Amino acid sequence: MEFDWFALDQTGQLGIFSSAGSGPVPAAVFGAGVVPYNALQEWLSMSRPGGAKLVFKGDGNYRDWQAFASRGLYAFDFHDVHRSSTDKRQGYDLIYRPEQPIMAGDLPENVRTALMVLPVVFGEGNLVSASLLGPE
Repeated sequence: MEFDWFALDQTGQLGIFSSAGSGPVPAAVFGAGVVPYNALQEWLSMSRPGGAKLVFKGDGNYRDWQAFASRGLYAFDFHDVHRSSTDKRQGYDLIYRPEQPIMAGDLPENVRTALMVLPVVFGEGNLVSASLLGPE
């Protein structure tokens, strides 16, 4: 079953991670409960769309990731589910990057304080390694 989760990078940029049903999900994601998650979804639905740039070089329909990136999120997918065992990258691939990233300071306080911070800068690479996610 698909599960999307959110995190901040060490500079405060917001990202969404689509697990594709089998991607690793940090245990810390579940610690805050659904209230901040629902508040973030509502806040995002009221934000004004902007531009987004496709980063991923692969076949597929990436409209969902484009929609999130156009709202200011770095949009990642656990694309390993589509790869052979020898081609797996062991992490979340960046699919779309926002032109205007959402920063932690833009978010409602209850959302900002509930999100985990990953030890990475989303715009510096095209993969967030599963080894950086902490316990699952």
